[in-house]
Amino acid sequence: MQDKPDQTEEVYDLTAYAALDMLLKATGLLPMNQISTRPVLHKAIDRALEVLDRAVREGRYVPDQS
Repeated sequence: MQDKPDQTEEVYDLTAYAALDMLLKATGLLPMNQISTRPVLHKAIDRALEVLDRAVREGRYVPDQS
């Protein structure tokens, strides 16, 4: 049993959070009506924001400030 994840898992987690962050930045460039008229996309964006918020609060992800 391992108490702590290995570095490979941590790198994958950071990569996943960074990819999610970039995806949210890209969807932020879409006109609002492109998002609000698509309920599935709107729900996915809301869920992605929740995941990133939790990761930042728990110190698992530090977003790039650029």
